[in-house]
Amino acid sequence: MKLNLLKPMFIQSAAFSDVFLRMDGSNVTQKTGSGGGVVNCQKGMEETGKFMIKQQNDGTVVIESVKYPGVYLRMDGSNVKSFAGAGAGRVNCQLGADMWEHFKLHEQEDGSYTIESAAFKNVFLRMDGNNASSNPAGFGVVNCQFGAQSCERFYLVSDSNDLLEKGKDFLNKCAKK
Repeated sequence: MKLNLLKPMFIQSAAFSDVFLRMDGSNVTQKTGSGGGVVNCQKGMEETGKFMIKQQNDGTVVIESVKYPGVYLRMDGSNVKSFAGAGAGRVNCQLGADMWEHFKLHEQEDGSYTIESAAFKNVFLRMDGNNASSNPAGFGVVNCQFGAQSCERFYLVSDSNDLLEKGKDFLNKCAKK
């Protein structure tokens, strides 16, 4: 299924059912060197998890919050040099998009994507969506990982109907093999 980058998207964990990326950029009112705001997980498709994924001229994308216009997903993978079981680095928000806010999308065979930092080679967005029952909005850990495994895979969906279509596409690919 081809991505329609003209529509807002939700970033859903492939490893944790009904867990989506969440960005709270409410306090991000100016650009800072270390970024700001909070990026973690949420249960379901809430406004804090809706993003515009914008293609850039260099082939990368930036991921802008719909709820907080001008606030982008930021990944600091400067100290991520090898695999760490619980992940490493820092993921938060930034006003505006420079290099640490640029990403490469890599489509996987099952229709999911990995989201690699454009600034830090082989450093991927990681989401641990455990403990969802403790707080449906604002739980889990979002950070970085060197290399991509199950916690680094995501479905990019515009609405709940996309989930059904992605499932159909995957089954069709499997049937053709």
